[in-house]
Amino acid sequence: MANQKLDLELQLRALDVQHQQQIEEEFLVTKTIAAEQVHREWEQWKPAMMAEYNSIVQEKKAVRQVSRAEAATCFGQKSQV
Repeated sequence: MANQKLDLELQLRALDVQHQQQIEEEFLVTKTIAAEQVHREWEQWKPAMMAEYNSIVQEKKAVRQVSRAEAATCFGQKSQV
């Protein structure tokens, strides 16, 4: 009886993990939006863009923000700040 209960619990957990993965995959859709549309609807796009920026720069530290002068130095160009 205890083994059956454990097996059932493991099966339910596996189904829950599968379901969560399916939900996550549904939301990993990339769609290209024209810059003009984003410009027209800036206030609607700003929260999502700031969330993405914070995620990659501050949370995940996947990239770091640099100044124009630093970018110009990296690419061997004269800074025009």
